[in-house]
Amino acid sequence: MAHIHKLAAVIAGVLALAGTSGYLSAAGNTDEKAGKEMSYPGDQAFVDKAAKSGLKEVRISTMAEQKTEAGDVRDIAKTMVTDHTAVNEKLKSIASAKGLQVPEKMSDDAEKVKQELDQKKGADFDAAYAKDLVHSHEKSVALFRAASEKADAPELRNFAKETLPKIEHHLQMAKNLDAKKR
Repeated sequence: MAHIHKLAAVIAGVLALAGTSGYLSAAGNTDEKAGKEMSYPGDQAFVDKAAKSGLKEVRISTMAEQKTEAGDVRDIAKTMVTDHTAVNEKLKSIASAKGLQVPEKMSDDAEKVKQELDQKKGADFDAAYAKDLVHSHEKSVALFRAASEKADAPELRNFAKETLPKIEHHLQMAKNLDAKKR
């Protein structure tokens, strides 16, 4: 009988601690879920950011294909359009199947960057485009790396894992282009 009372006391203690874990997280300590939310924006936010970034890459790179006179810029822009269009379609398919909303337009910041790039010509355009590619892909690598480790939906986690090497390759291409265009 004493054994049952000890077991009941242990169970009550565990339940009491479990009930306070949300409070402890809110008070500054982190449990597993709180740590996850702090470092990963969540599946819907990932879809929002990834889709808007992908749309930006396609639209700005399409503009680059038309505006540039440099073959290396045109080649990278064409790669960006092809690859990001495919990634965008795959993301849209996965997100829709999971009931997540997929934005259809770029962010306001991306629209501003597009307008600024549209005002540039020649070597100035090429340099600004290369610099923006580096900046965008650095952010995308971080976003996709976090999603590949922490997305709640396994399909999104796998998508991010499969896509990450391509984005890392794009980043390296962008850095090489940026170094040439400075």
